[in-house]
Amino acid sequence: MTTVYCKSQKKKLGKKGFAKRYGRKAPMKACIKKQRKAVEAAYRQAEADCEAELAEFGQDEFMAEWESFDECVQWYAEDYLNPSLPTDDPIDDEDDEEDNLF
Repeated sequence: MTTVYCKSQKKKLGKKGFAKRYGRKAPMKACIKKQRKAVEAAYRQAEADCEAELAEFGQDEFMAEWESFDECVQWYAEDYLNPSLPTDDPIDDEDDEEDNLF
């Protein structure tokens, strides 16, 4: 998980920016070491969120929203690691559409 995150950071920042942030000597190793706890925490929180969503809405509605439990976890973890403004939450998009009906 952390390796994938660091690879995406390298792609996002570029080789020079990544080396600047994590050091010129073994920047990938430094990134993994530095980010491991944050990535693991994001995935733990994402799993908890998906479990809560599954319990709240039931399996049928949950599976209508997500193709799999793993997809849900991946989406929430990515959102925790790379927050975006405004939110990309598909549930929020549906709420906005309903508000526009009146």
